[in-house]
Amino acid sequence: MFPLSFGRTIEVPVTNGAIKSTMEMVLNKLVERIREKEPRNIDYNERRITFTGGFFRFRGNWNLLVSINYGEIDIVPTSNKILISYKLLFGELFVLASLVTTLFAYFIFSSGFSIQNLGVVAGIWLWFFGVNFIITVVRFHLLVRTASRK
Repeated sequence: MFPLSFGRTIEVPVTNGAIKSTMEMVLNKLVERIREKEPRNIDYNERRITFTGGFFRFRGNWNLLVSINYGEIDIVPTSNKILISYKLLFGELFVLASLVTTLFAYFIFSSGFSIQNLGVVAGIWLWFFGVNFIITVVRFHLLVRTASRK
């Protein structure tokens, strides 16, 4: 449910009936790429990867998993393609953006309530949450897309 989660599915065409080997290759690449981001934990089997990240891992701001507190990736074979579906949860980001915005709102509204001040507070929340959300979604999609290429 937006804005706390985001999901997408990517189709990977497979030729010559190499679905099983392609699934293994994609799974191994995804696990490797996620491990590079130093998740709090990662679990996987032949069709699913789950991982946790979050702000409180104390990694750099540009670490992809800072904004994602939980994610899962499912790899599903079909007759001539593989479907890679992922779902990301952004609960920590939502709470932190809301807390920071509340702090700013306290100081902004101390001078009085106005529609302009309300717009500023909404803009602050959109900046803290929205920009991080969009950057993370684009970067994660690119991670999955590049890992699914041979």
